[in-house]
Order: sequence, then C-alpha cells, then structure tokens
Amino acid sequence: MIADCDWTIEWLDSGRRPGNKRGIERRAAYQREKLMDPVRMQAYISQSSAGSPANLSDWQRFQIDDALSRLSERERECYVLAHGECFSFSEIAGMLGVSKGSVEV
Repeated sequence: MIADCDWTIEWLDSGRRPGNKRGIERRAAYQREKLMDPVRMQAYISQSSAGSPANLSDWQRFQIDDALSRLSERERECYVLAHGECFSFSEIAGMLGVSKGSVEV
C-alpha cells in the first residue's frame, strides 16, 4: 500500500507516469495524432446533404470545425486540400506556391 501511495505521489509531483522518460507533451507526432475517417473529411468539404452514410451529423461537423479553427489559415488550407479534396502534396505545393516539405509539415 505504501508503494502504491509513493508511486501516486511521484506521478503527481512530476506530472508524468513514474519510470517514463518522456511526458505526453514530448511524444512523437504519430503518438499525439488522433486519426479520423477520411470519408468524413471529404463529406465535410463537399457539404453534401443527400441520404448517404457518409453524411455528417451536426455534432461531427462542429467537431471538425473546432479542430480546424485551431490551425492557421495556411495550415487549414493545406489540410483541407490534402484530406478533403485528396490532392497530392506536390499538387498542393504547386497551387499554393510553397515547397512540398512545407505542405507535408
């Protein structure tokens, strides 16, 4: 019981799980990302309202709006073109006049 209390106190003091070398804020990008169904992003972009299983509810549309609102204008534009319109990174780079690496980031 004492070991459990010590473990909990160490977690509360350090802000991370005891024994871990990295906190959640230092995880790699693939460990922080939350994946979503690409069909939902495409349905969000197309604003379709026909009776399709790919249509979004108001709540799902709100969640996507909220997530996209945290990006800068350029980031949002790149993300929407890549995941909503399904353009390749090189095509997006050509359209926006930036490097392919910038689009990937």
